[in-house]
Amino acid sequence: MALADLVLEGLTLVLAVALGLVLISGLAYLTITVSTANNARLVYAGTYIYLPGTTYINGTLYVPMYNIGYQQVWVRYIYVMDSHGSLHRYASNLVLGVNQYYVYAVNLDYEPTSVTVLVAPINYPKLIKEFSANVSLVSPPITLVSQAQSAGTAGKG
Repeated sequence: MALADLVLEGLTLVLAVALGLVLISGLAYLTITVSTANNARLVYAGTYIYLPGTTYINGTLYVPMYNIGYQQVWVRYIYVMDSHGSLHRYASNLVLGVNQYYVYAVNLDYEPTSVTVLVAPINYPKLIKEFSANVSLVSPPITLVSQAQSAGTAGKG
């Protein structure tokens, strides 16, 4: 009977130690995960690109980008949606510093409707954030000739 009690106490001690190790490793994992998520949120919050007045004029799309965040960012891709719903991808390889302004221009053979820019902080390239804007279509100015001018010039001659 004494041997059985000793084995039972030993088993209880081993289980208690194992449970303690599981709890400690679980808490360590939780602490690391939460701190990593908080750091990612801080970096994510400091990344912001403003897209003022994306415009399409005479076959050229102008995408002005202004980095108003707290991080230097890498503009990874620019996605352009056309009027038929197709998505076109352009790799810009552009790095924007804090408070830096840049206009990305690309010649298109289709009419764009919206633009989405994917950016990542330089120090955290796997953390990607997207910013979207609609495209303003500007048609070339049309020269109008009044009827009085055309009638007056046609009668002379």
